Amino acid sequence: MLRFQDVWEESEEEEDTGLPTWLEGDSLAPFKRTSDADVEEVCELARVTAEDMVGDIGCGDARVPIWAAARYGARGLGVEIEEWLVERAAGRVEQMGLGELVKLECRDLLQIQAEFLEECTVVFCWLLPEFLGEIERLLTPVLERGGRVVLKWWPFKKWHPTQVKTVGDKCFYLYTKDSLEDPVTDPE
Repeated sequence: MLRFQDVWEESEEEEDTGLPTWLEGDSLAPFKRTSDADVEEVCELARVTAEDMVGDIGCGDARVPIWAAARYGARGLGVEIEEWLVERAAGRVEQMGLGELVKLECRDLLQIQAEFLEECTVVFCWLLPEFLGEIERLLTPVLERGGRVVLKWWPFKKWHPTQVKTVGDKCFYLYTKDSLEDPVTDPE
């Protein structure tokens, strides 16, 4: 099997201008490559272990589930609507020999049902704030069964995060079952 570092080099990617790539059409967020440091923040905040199934909805190139599988031995699930990103991620999964651990789906996030995430114990997403309310229905069952949800940049309006971690100019929000038990009473 290839070493993680042999495949996952920041330098192998196109130049990162720091700006997201807006994909016209079905995107719920612009594609912005998640840095290795941010991926590790997500995994640490969620306390990912080999016992977890780490889902990433709107996964782009699936760095979070791939990282969780390669570094922690967790299973991973990535959902992305852009076929070229899924193909890119699938190539990386194959190259790294992680096919038994990481599953990728090219699907419209707004069309999937909560059962699709039924095995996930951790879910990560970085979507535009106007779409977060639309995915609460997918994530409520994850939280109800004791799972963890991590958002980057923007919080849910209806739920209190269990923990907020600021790293530089970025915020990461952790949600747990406690977030459901203490909802925001006036989300506006």
